[in-house]
Amino acid sequence: MAYGSATGLLRGRLALGAVALVAALAALFVAASEARAFIYWGAGGAIGRANLDGSSPNPNFITGASAPCGVDVDQSFVYWTNIGGGIGRANRDGSSPNQTFISGTSSPCGVAVDQNFVYWANGGTNAIGRANLDGSSANQMFITGAADSPCGVAVDGSFVYWANDGSDTIGRANLDGSSANQNFITGASGPCGVEVDQSFVYWANQDTGAIGRANLNGSSPNQSFISGGDNPCAVAVNQSFVYWTNNGTGAIGRANLDGSSANQSFIGGVNNPCGLALTPPSPPAPSPPSLDPSAKSKQKAKRLKIKAISDQDATLEASGKAKVPTKGGTKSGVSAAAKRKQYKLKEKSVELQAGVTKTIRLKFKKNKRSVKKITKLLTSDKKAKKKSKVIVKVRASNANGSSPTAKLKIRLKR
Repeated sequence: MAYGSATGLLRGRLALGAVALVAALAALFVAASEARAFIYWGAGGAIGRANLDGSSPNPNFITGASAPCGVDVDQSFVYWTNIGGGIGRANRDGSSPNQTFISGTSSPCGVAVDQNFVYWANGGTNAIGRANLDGSSANQMFITGAADSPCGVAVDGSFVYWANDGSDTIGRANLDGSSANQNFITGASGPCGVEVDQSFVYWANQDTGAIGRANLNGSSPNQSFISGGDNPCAVAVNQSFVYWTNNGTGAIGRANLDGSSANQSFIGGVNNPCGLALTPPSPPAPSPPSLDPSAKSKQKAKRLKIKAISDQDATLEASGKAKVPTKGGTKSGVSAAAKRKQYKLKEKSVELQAGVTKTIRLKFKKNKRSVKKITKLLTSDKKAKKKSKVIVKVRASNANGSSPTAKLKIRLKR
């Protein structure tokens, strides 16, 4: 939005500068995020971890688990299923593990986390369980009717998915557990482990050693999207690669997102891996407020006003000064100091509400005296009137940063 005659060219340059700065910061942010990214897996009695490029594997990153079968990670914690009973949780750095973060499970195999809940597959009761993120209000029968020994669970913004090992299908239900479809995708072969991204559903076919894939709506299933695995028992996906566990060979495989260049031993030496998760992408850093200020083209010295609107709650800071020609200031032979008098504005700070235009009234220091002098100095000389102006600098800031400083020009009249 634009109001009045704020300097268009300057604002354009400021906007371009802001875009360039945001782009540069985004590039640094992505690089930093990649440097902190890890792959996690369950094996034996521990949760392992390695860098996302497969380097520095630590098979005992978190110990004390009981045949973990399913792993997931959010911004704060690592979660896993203990097939002997219980959902475990630890800090992302592996500290403070709690092997019974959620109790009362029945041979759980597969865990998934979203912004509100933890989900798991109860192989012993053929049901999907759910609890709050803090582990409270656990419902062991959140979704019932899964086929024999569901193994693997995934969640996106609309649905919960699970693998029905006994019926060779992938199930799906709404996030609230309603409209469960146990045959959402058919034709799998001992599926154990399921994953979802923005375009596809993936699963591990234990019996054929292949990774399957279908469209998000379940159409066009390809049961051999990636072949050559050995008893795969989990699958994970990011924006570049597909990963899976090869339980038979004790390795973690990786392929390009289109299924090409499969490496069945991307990470080797893993003891019976089952369960796989990747560091989730970090949320984007909040951007600073975007400020849109304006000023009317002509105002009297005692009624200076600007308008401003911000896309976020922010504090606006305004400062400036008036430059007013003196009598004879437009004539030749007059010194620069004598040509103009300068009067400073009182600095002003006001609170802006997101999306609400606010009018800000500005005053000069020693207001009455200054206004009288300014009014007196304003002559009927056309050249002098053109040269009389107030330059105001404004910017908005909050906890996310500051907007670029904008300069506004206000013409004075008597």
